[in-house]
Amino acid sequence: MIYATSAKIRALSYLGWNIGANDVANAMGTSEDFVALSLLLEVAIASVLEFFGALSMGTHVTSTMHKRVLVASVFQGKNSFLFVGLLSSIGYFRYFVAVL
Repeated sequence: MIYATSAKIRALSYLGWNIGANDVANAMGTSEDFVALSLLLEVAIASVLEFFGALSMGTHVTSTMHKRVLVASVFQGKNSFLFVGLLSSIGYFRYFVAVL
């Protein structure tokens, strides 16, 4: 179980890293192109904004996933099936973000 949890944490961290990097590239690309801000300042601003955005809106995302996307009562008594499904969806999105 520890290995499975470790695999989930690594996959989600990689996925979050890629999504965050894409957000920063989209938001700060123009500033970097025109040399309006230094790279270090852009990374600092993006880090603060990403952190507070996740902190303030994370509960809304979790609530939507819990109520509308994943109906937990369907998987009652089938924990391993739920785990494999969630892990495979993480793997798919990891591939989708990194490769495509």
